[in-house]
Amino acid sequence: MKNKKGIFDMISVVAILISLFVILNPLHFFMPSKTQMIFEAIFFIVVCVYLVFFQYEKALDERESYHLMISSRISTNIAIVLLLIALINELFGNNSSSFIPLTIAAIVLSKIISLWYFRSRK
Repeated sequence: MKNKKGIFDMISVVAILISLFVILNPLHFFMPSKTQMIFEAIFFIVVCVYLVFFQYEKALDERESYHLMISSRISTNIAIVLLLIALINELFGNNSSSFIPLTIAAIVLSKIISLWYFRSRK
């Protein structure tokens, strides 16, 4: 069972990296049409949503639930740091949009609200 999870993890990482490479096209190898780009973006979004929300939500024991909690905390912190870097970059470039501050606020507020909810359930 443990080996199957490791193989699925590797396949997931490879799928995300390949789809991200195709979407970003950093070396300009190909000229995809708009339709191809839309399907590639949809594939990337579906894979990421599946992995974030559905893949590892059922822990079998305490150790696995602890690992799930720590990995969620680390990924949330990294996401906030990257969004803050993007926000600083936009502010210095004088082209600010409301998406990044709203996303940061949503992450922080959801953490505060969920913490309040679980503390009040005791």
